[in-house]
Amino acid sequence: MTQTPLDIAFETAKADPAQQNAFYGLLLETELFFPVIDADPSVSKIAAPEDGGTISPLLLEIEGAPVLPVFDTQERLATWAEGAEMRLGGMPGYAIVEMAAGQVPTVQIAFNVGQTSFHHMVGEEVMWLFEALRAMREPIDLAADADLKMAVPSGDYTELKHALTEKMKAIPIIDRAYVVLIEGLTPDVPQDICVVLEVSEPGQGNRVAEELVPTAAAHEPAGESVVISGNQPKILEFARERTEPFYERMAA
Repeated sequence: MTQTPLDIAFETAKADPAQQNAFYGLLLETELFFPVIDADPSVSKIAAPEDGGTISPLLLEIEGAPVLPVFDTQERLATWAEGAEMRLGGMPGYAIVEMAAGQVPTVQIAFNVGQTSFHHMVGEEVMWLFEALRAMREPIDLAADADLKMAVPSGDYTELKHALTEKMKAIPIIDRAYVVLIEGLTPDVPQDICVVLEVSEPGQGNRVAEELVPTAAAHEPAGESVVISGNQPKILEFARERTEPFYERMAA
């Protein structure tokens, strides 16, 4: 079977631990598929964060712990099912992580069972990934008189910009996007790569920034930290004055 992007990212991360964040980021961004059992009043349902509804995924029990098998293609799910007729559900990886982390006990995730990229995420790993995702989604909160040390990037961050551009094309309220460097924004990180959004609807910047988090995480340069600013006037002012937008919505 042809290798998938997640197969390649998994192999790369095994060979070079510095690339593990890229694998996790791509996992969060990719639509994953899992078996779903038919609705039954006796079956406990799990809240699905995508639409606020509920689903009934097929959970395995391994050493007393609930485990959700997920796959990065429908064909791989069908191969695992060995011909058994089975309904399937699909969600982005970040939604599956949120769903699994919201259960008691935490639902473990078995990724690509039977494939070379098989990875069993125990409860601690699921919660670590959930907390990392939540931290990236936290809006940048700065005092009005905060003394920020901002700079124009020397690198071009082509891969990150390209991935975000493709995602932003589907979000019509983003007018422009810039990249600046900021010191002291994230604890223990000397300098953050800050993606700065300019949106057409006031008050919607943070919500839009959240939509871009999985994509940013999937394409975060190795050894660097990416944050997204959707509602910080001081950062936007610097970006407008000192840099050129890497993304600009075409006029209708």
